[in-house]
Amino acid sequence: TEQGYKFVFRNFPTAGTILANAFEQQNAIFKQVGDAPKTVVFMHVNDTFGTAMAGGIGKLMPKFNVPYKVVETIPYDPRARDLSVEISKAKASGAEALLCVSRLNDAILLTREMIKQRWTPKAVMSMGPGWYEDQYLKTLGKYSDGPLTFSPWYDPKKKLSQTLVAAMAKSFPGVNLNTNHVFTFEALLVAADAYKRAGSSDPKALAEAIRKTNIADNSSMGPGIMFNAKGQNDKVVDGSVPFNKEQVQAAANLIAATANSGMGALYGPGTDEGTGWHETRLKPEFFKEQAEVGKIARNFTMQANELQKVAATGDQAAIKAQFGELGKACKSCHDKYREEE
Repeated sequence: TEQGYKFVFRNFPTAGTILANAFEQQNAIFKQVGDAPKTVVFMHVNDTFGTAMAGGIGKLMPKFNVPYKVVETIPYDPRARDLSVEISKAKASGAEALLCVSRLNDAILLTREMIKQRWTPKAVMSMGPGWYEDQYLKTLGKYSDGPLTFSPWYDPKKKLSQTLVAAMAKSFPGVNLNTNHVFTFEALLVAADAYKRAGSSDPKALAEAIRKTNIADNSSMGPGIMFNAKGQNDKVVDGSVPFNKEQVQAAANLIAATANSGMGALYGPGTDEGTGWHETRLKPEFFKEQAEVGKIARNFTMQANELQKVAATGDQAAIKAQFGELGKACKSCHDKYREEE
């Protein structure tokens, strides 16, 4: 290779695989919620990974018929300490959503600058690290909630994943297992497995052993770890988290509880003038058209209760369909009584 390596083995999805799976997952989400951005601004770090992802977008995006178009591309240095100009350009593009490939520090900078400039795109869709990392979540607190991350992940149903989660919780309380930990662990797993089978630390013997790797008991998405002739594990995927009935039920129960909590009491006289951490987007008409508001609210509660019932059955198709109905109920209120940015 250009860096002088004689053997290279990669147990991580290529940029093309990450993008392809991200586009598939985005389309699935847009379909579920019944809404999608028509335009995005693409911001990316100009390092090797970011540049490879940027090059792949133009080639792969047309194949997946995503509903949006990229109106502007803004590369930046991952070592930058100020991204105010870049966010200003992104906001000025008029794009409805932000598509990004970033690292940890710049993800924090981007978020802080969006808050400072009061830019709240319809969605923030990340296809790289940063936005899911503990330091990002802890540093930004409530402002970290919202971005969608389309990145390689671990399979929570796999036995080894559960072992890693338990070990992490015991040794590092408060630290969540994520992609960075999992693929580092699997790299060590590959090396240990190869050394055990080779019975030697000789580079050629180890390389030959790695070529024959076949680890089924792993943590990341996909059927396991094995390498093709180019040294790539082409079985690893940037997959969606497998359906988990208990998690779906818990989420549906929470939504139903919220819907039935009497939250309408929060919208008392004068709340249309509130600012708090962010200026309200609630239209004055919300307080003038109480009959219509009540109708929408009752439909939201009905759909939430129905989702709770359907979730208890574990029927994935029925759950998806009802989640779509719930999304429509939410959207009907947002469309009528929430100001556009």
